[in-house]
Amino acid sequence: MPLAIVGNNFVIAWEERATMAFVLQVQRTCIDRNISLAGIQVLFEEADTHGSGYLDYLEFRRFCEDLGLDHSPSEARRLFRLLDESRSGGITFFEYCHTIFPDLDVEWLAEHGVLSLGAAGSRAPPTGSRLATPERRRLRSSDREFH
Repeated sequence: MPLAIVGNNFVIAWEERATMAFVLQVQRTCIDRNISLAGIQVLFEEADTHGSGYLDYLEFRRFCEDLGLDHSPSEARRLFRLLDESRSGGITFFEYCHTIFPDLDVEWLAEHGVLSLGAAGSRAPPTGSRLATPERRRLRSSDREFH
């Protein structure tokens, strides 16, 4: 097996290990501090200081600090990119939950009134965002219909 393939697979495995460590750290923090999904949502909305419905990078850093998570700037940027599924430059509450609680259907919970989504719903970053192309706006509007 060529060395490049082995090296590439090692890098992928290492990144997945770091991601899993983050997910377990958040889940463990929630359990230790008795934070429910609704509590996470409240912290998320409080971290969204702009009231935009998504967290930008600095808001994400404050959110992690509120959860007692301390990461280096490079690790925080990597985690931010990981959580930003739409690559829009902002993390919605749904995107956050998709990674941290992968078996939880937050869209279904929101649709059935279990979660009351204020600003922290699935709203996308403003159209002036660096990646707000017509195609991405079309995808976002179809996502809103789904949610």
